[in-house]
Amino acid sequence: EAMAAEHDDGAMSRALVQRFCDAFAVDRCSLMRVDEQHLQITAHRGLDPGIAGRVRLPLGQGVAGWVAHHRKPVPMRKAGDASPVRPTGVDSYNSDSFVSVPLVHRNRLLGVLNLSNKRNGQPFDETDLDRAMMASAVLSLAMSQREESEEHLRAAATALLDPPVAPQVAETNTP
Repeated sequence: EAMAAEHDDGAMSRALVQRFCDAFAVDRCSLMRVDEQHLQITAHRGLDPGIAGRVRLPLGQGVAGWVAHHRKPVPMRKAGDASPVRPTGVDSYNSDSFVSVPLVHRNRLLGVLNLSNKRNGQPFDETDLDRAMMASAVLSLAMSQREESEEHLRAAATALLDPPVAPQVAETNTP
């Protein structure tokens, strides 16, 4: 059952990434989830699968790590923009422009959504950033509700499957 839930979560994440690629007309998108003090790519499109599967980025490191740590978006429109963080330069893009937005619900960091490589080669603009922030808010809410639902299901299953502990009744010998 747990494996099925993980599979469903992975399939849902991949489907969402595909939808984001279509909606934002980008060739590259990644959804990173927080695991302790690191970010891991849980779904992606346009990245080398061998590399994406090994990414474990400490919070605060690189663009996505900075976005997660500060819980602020980074819109990079072109090289030389005044930005609080610089790309690492280890990956190739069709432009200098990308958007990374935090996934936060009720002040709880859930991950980062990264969008890059617009199909038309144009830089991301304010409208793209606004849309990415709205998508981030909706995605964060959905992720949080799914986690809460899974916690409720686990608690219910535990209550149903674990036998109740009966109070120990002292045996008395009555003559």
